Amino acid sequence: MQVLVDSFADRNALARLVHSVPPDTEAVPEAFLHLLDKLPGDHLASMVDLLEIERSARSRRTIRRLIARELPERSAYVIQRLQGAYGVVAKDLLRAITIGSPDDAQTLALELSDSNDMDILFECCHVVEMTGYNTTTRAVAFKLLRSQEEMVRIRTIEGVGAQGDKRMFPALARHAKERSGGRLSIDEAKVIGGVMGQLDQGTALETFKEWCLPKGFLSRVRGRDTALTWAAVSGLHHVDVDDADEVLKGIAQLHEENQDLHTFAAQTRVRRRQRITEGLRRDYGV
Repeated sequence: MQVLVDSFADRNALARLVHSVPPDTEAVPEAFLHLLDKLPGDHLASMVDLLEIERSARSRRTIRRLIARELPERSAYVIQRLQGAYGVVAKDLLRAITIGSPDDAQTLALELSDSNDMDILFECCHVVEMTGYNTTTRAVAFKLLRSQEEMVRIRTIEGVGAQGDKRMFPALARHAKERSGGRLSIDEAKVIGGVMGQLDQGTALETFKEWCLPKGFLSRVRGRDTALTWAAVSGLHHVDVDDADEVLKGIAQLHEENQDLHTFAAQTRVRRRQRITEGLRRDYGV
C-alpha cells in the first residue's frame, strides 16, 4: 500500500511541476530540471503514467521531453510501456524515443508500421522524417507507402521529402506508376510529384517528360489517366532547368479540354518563374 501511496505522491508532484512550465517555453527550463532531480525516487514510471491522463498538449510535450531525457539508458522500460499502449499515448512514447534514442525509434517504427492504429502510423511517418535515411527508415517508408490509408501515404511522402535524400527517388517514382490508372488521387499525385522535383531535379525532369509527353501518344492524350500529369506539373514547379518551362507549356496545351489540369499547369508555369526570379533577387540583388 505504501508503494502505491508513494507512486501517487510522486505523480502528483511531477504533475504540478509539469503544469508550472511556461506555455511559451520551447525547451524544459534548467530550473525545472533542477527541481525534478531533487525529488526523491525514480520518476520515469510516473512520467509515463502521467501521459495516460494528461490532456494538455503543452504538458504532454514537456513530459515527452522529460522521458527522452532518460534515454537511451532507460529505453527498455519505455519500449515495454509502448508495447502495451495505443493511440496518443503510444504516439507520444514513440516521439519521446525518437528524440532520445533514434536507433530504437527506427527499429520500433519498422515493427509498428503494420499497425491499424492511425496515431502510431502517423508517428512512424514522423520517424522517417526525423531520423534520416538508412536501410531501416527506407524499409519503414516502403511499408508505409503500401498503406491503405491515403493520408498515411501522403505523410510518408512528405517525410521522405523532409529527409531530402535522392536515393528515395526511384521508390517514389515506382509508387506513382504503380498507383496510376485509377488508384492515385490528385492530392497524393501532387505531393509525390512535388517531393520528386525537390529530391532530384534532373532525373525528375526526364521522368516527368516520359509521363506527360510519351512519344507516339500525343494525339491520343484525351482519355488517358492524368494522375501522373498532375504529379509532373506539381514537381516541375521545383525544377530550375529551362526545359521545365517548355514542358509545362506543352502540358497546358495538350490538356486544354481538361480545364482544371490546364489551369494548374498554366498557373504553375507562372509561379515557377516567380520563384526563380525571387531567388535571383535574393541571391544576387538583380
